[in-house]
Amino acid sequence: MAPGFELKKVSTDVSEVEVTSDESIIDQIDHVVANLPENEVLNGNYSGRVALQAVSADGTILASAINPSKARLEVSVKKLTKTVPVRVKLTGKMNDKVSDISYNLNQDQVTISGSQAALDAVNEVVATVNVSNITKDTSLSVNLAADNVSVEPSVVTVQLTATKNSR
Repeated sequence: MAPGFELKKVSTDVSEVEVTSDESIIDQIDHVVANLPENEVLNGNYSGRVALQAVSADGTILASAINPSKARLEVSVKKLTKTVPVRVKLTGKMNDKVSDISYNLNQDQVTISGSQAALDAVNEVVATVNVSNITKDTSLSVNLAADNVSVEPSVVTVQLTATKNSR
């Protein structure tokens, strides 16, 4: 399973199989599994025909003939997401011609995705805006990022309103 995803549902089109093997092996069989191919990393839903294998209680694959030998495996995954607020951080030295700068965001929340641990570590996404060269009302596109997660949307628009000095 790729980081940032969790298992939602697993199903096969086979509910019973016939297993043939030596008597000593038959006694060891605990269940039959339908495994994903080893090279398959789940970062989306999966649907395909997979080989069935007889296994012991400890997970050891046991030599056997299984009928049917394959099953259609359907796996649904869910992307781990969280909605967090966007906080604007004004940086730089305000121009002498301006007494105040206020701002509005076109979007005050974003959706982050990643592993559960990464999601738990992020409570907000910061939009950093340098106000050093702001002398009039301006609209800026600001890239958003946070540690170990992806952010959607990755860009917000910050509308800056500059109040000119009265002197």
